[in-house]
Amino acid sequence: MDTLPLGGGRPCLRPNVSHDEALAEFSRGGWVGRLARGPLRRLADIYIPHRVYRVAWRDGEASKVLFLAVDCVCADFDSYMFPAVPAGAELIEVRTRNCPEPRLSKGQARSAALDRARRLAYERGLLRIKDLSLAADLVLPELLIPYWAGFFGRGERASRVEVLDAVRRRQEGGKLRAFVAKWLTIDSCISNGLYYPAGGYHENCREPEIA
Repeated sequence: MDTLPLGGGRPCLRPNVSHDEALAEFSRGGWVGRLARGPLRRLADIYIPHRVYRVAWRDGEASKVLFLAVDCVCADFDSYMFPAVPAGAELIEVRTRNCPEPRLSKGQARSAALDRARRLAYERGLLRIKDLSLAADLVLPELLIPYWAGFFGRGERASRVEVLDAVRRRQEGGKLRAFVAKWLTIDSCISNGLYYPAGGYHENCREPEIA
């Protein structure tokens, strides 16, 4: 993942997984994994655009504030929570076309943030809430979240895509994998070393250096 001096690109949460670490993660699984999904053919850095909201909830005299990042592609991926607006050393700036265009309006993303906050209030054991009120204000209109995408397959085709969260260091589930597989033209990545979403050319899709 190429970084730029501040002011040179789009704000992105600082990744915790390097190219070599992602390669090692995708190469795990032994012969059973290789048999099931085929060899790793390509490795690419991708980014999902998010919006960050300051969410305040109140129930009577009790109140809480958190900062919630929701994806503005479909509002269906795991959200990020922060104690404050990400800034400074938490961020890098990138120039990339490996990023889908936002599909949700600001109003839709705000509604998604409120829905997510409402679920969090109850999931965290706040079951005595009787009169919950929520407010969400946009504080960061764009924050890219970095991921690594691994393309697996045999011959001239990639039959499987796996996605690694480059911040949380965890493999993503079916929702994000399905989105990435649909978004990218996998066959052109394998045959040409490039891949093309609807928005245009993708860079940094290269054959992994496997010893």
